[in-house]
Amino acid sequence: MVRTIQLIPTFLILKLLVGCTPAVSEEPTTEDLQILEALRATGADMEAIHGIEFVAVFQLEAEVRLSRAKLEDEDFLVTMIQYGDPLRPRRRLYQLSARKTIKPTPEAIGSARATFQRITGRHNGRYDGWGTEPVMPRGSSG
Repeated sequence: MVRTIQLIPTFLILKLLVGCTPAVSEEPTTEDLQILEALRATGADMEAIHGIEFVAVFQLEAEVRLSRAKLEDEDFLVTMIQYGDPLRPRRRLYQLSARKTIKPTPEAIGSARATFQRITGRHNGRYDGWGTEPVMPRGSSG
C-alpha cells in the first residue's frame, strides 16, 4: 500500500490556525526603496506631501467592500474598479486603489503599505504595489 502525503504551504496552515495572513513588516521593502529612489531621480520634492496610491486585486466584490471600509477607517481614500464580464461572476476581478496622503519617506511608506497589506490580505486581496505622481519643488518646471 502506497501512502501519499500532501504538503500544505505554511501560509495556508497559518491562515487556518489564526484566521489571518502572516504578519506584514512595516520595514520598507527593497521594492519600496527602489520606487522611492526612482521618485527622487525625477526631481520630486521628497519633503512634500504626496498622494501615494496602493493597489490590490480581489475576486469577490464582498471582500473588496470589507477592505474598503477598514481602509477608510485608516484615512485612505478608496476607489474600486470592476474588470471582466459583468454577466459572468467567475470572470470578474476587482481592483481596489487606496490613496494615502503622506511624505514619501521609507518609514511612512513601509507603515502605510503594511497597513494596506494587512487589511486587504485579511480579505483575500492580492497586493499589487504602489505608486505616486511626483510633486515637484516650487518654481520647478519639472
